[in-house]
Amino acid sequence: MSTLDQDVSIPVDAAGWYARHRSGPLTSGEAEAFTRWLEIGENRIAFERLGALWGALDDVGGHPEITRLREAAYLGDPGGYGHRALAAVLAVFAFVSLAGLGWLWLEHRAGQDNYQSAIGERSTVQLDDGSVVVLDTDSIVRVHLEKVQRTVRLVRGRAYFHVAKDPSRPFVVKAGAMTVTALGTQFDVDLRPRKTEIVLTEGAVRIEPKGLFDINEPVVLSPGQGLIAASGEDWKVKPVDGEVALAWLKGKLVFSPATIGVISEELNRYSDRKIIVDPRVADVSMSAVLEAKDRETFVRSVEAMGLARADIQSDGSIRLEPSPKKN
Repeated sequence: MSTLDQDVSIPVDAAGWYARHRSGPLTSGEAEAFTRWLEIGENRIAFERLGALWGALDDVGGHPEITRLREAAYLGDPGGYGHRALAAVLAVFAFVSLAGLGWLWLEHRAGQDNYQSAIGERSTVQLDDGSVVVLDTDSIVRVHLEKVQRTVRLVRGRAYFHVAKDPSRPFVVKAGAMTVTALGTQFDVDLRPRKTEIVLTEGAVRIEPKGLFDINEPVVLSPGQGLIAASGEDWKVKPVDGEVALAWLKGKLVFSPATIGVISEELNRYSDRKIIVDPRVADVSMSAVLEAKDRETFVRSVEAMGLARADIQSDGSIRLEPSPKKN
């Protein structure tokens, strides 16, 4: 049995993992365990739903009753930061339940509009303030336009924002642990369970973290820059090729290069019929420009290059395995 297997502090459910993320950067052992845990489909769904619920609770996070429950949880728990964070999360959930708010209240607050794209769909939304939001596949945003601020919560997926200028009303996008504030600008936010990436193409944005990443002060991006923050890793700002990063707006995906595992994971976002990658070929790299919905071209290319062999499954999924060795 490994040291990792013996570590009783490793969470086993979505609430435990979400609480652990909010308490600070993951250790290498925790990051490894979280990756394995997240590979189970229902675990990923539960984690995303928990993140969406937590995000929707931002507006009531400062309520006196929540503060009282959170303080009681901290004072009454001797188990360390992970257990205290979990207790605080559960305290908030308990308050929401007792107050009778629930999902119905969260989904239908006054002045809030919800927009969603289906798997494989790209959807463009014109907001009442003149801003435009383009949703990538399987994405959800909640929009709340007020007199003093315009707020968009990216619940899941990826969205591109072309913000209408209005200096009197900041445009704020909340995505996981990140808050992005912009005035008249264009940028892309890609929210994943283990990573958040922000790419700026025009104007300027200020990014503020909230607990999950080791960023001690706001980060300001300039056009052509992107910020990547991944669980268990250091965040970083780097130059980006806007045309490559935003190729998805034209239905394209550009990899130069990327591993078969990464390419397959990206293509899987656009289809119910998944590509399953054998670990023995997952780290093999290649370059490709693909139509987002065209997994067949990718599979044929992999086979033609001798990188892997495709095996069609009965449910329509494709399994990529090592190519047979030539004699």
